[in-house]
Amino acid sequence: MKMRATLLIAIIFSGLLTQLSAQDTTLVKIAEPEFPNEPMLLTDSTFSLSAIPSEIGERDSKIKLSGTEMYYVFKTTQSTLRISSGRSVKFIVNHSPDGFSPANPKDYYRVYKIVVDEKKKKRLCHFMTLIDKGIKGIITTPAVSLPATFKKVRNNIYLISLDNLEKGEYAVLAGSKMFTFGID
Repeated sequence: MKMRATLLIAIIFSGLLTQLSAQDTTLVKIAEPEFPNEPMLLTDSTFSLSAIPSEIGERDSKIKLSGTEMYYVFKTTQSTLRISSGRSVKFIVNHSPDGFSPANPKDYYRVYKIVVDEKKKKRLCHFMTLIDKGIKGIITTPAVSLPATFKKVRNNIYLISLDNLEKGEYAVLAGSKMFTFGID
């Protein structure tokens, strides 16, 4: 009886190890981004990484009843990185918190849909609203970002997945840097 129990435990344990090693080989295939806190586009089939262009946008604001909306303004109507529609978009980040970036990557990386102004040939990314509370001061609230799934791959390396993105222009805000891409 004791031998059967030992054999059963060994079979269960070997099954768990096989399952864990299959998961680990997928995660091992994912390369580590060279630079910290800069998202890289992950190619599903080859697990290779591609740089996402960092764009410097001018900051602008619009005063509304709800508060002052803050925007990044890009002087073109399209990002140079184009991704075909119909697939999920995945990024890998080497999230290395320092004195300025929060420990939780969900608080540092945000994805926004960009509004394209064809007449003025520019793109606008609303990223924050400032609300004046009088004597209480100004409250800063981030704009509503798109839902993303975050998964820790290994130490400081995270997979960010976005599903069902419509055709259009998008930006990943990482701290104060904007990384843009478009879905065709």
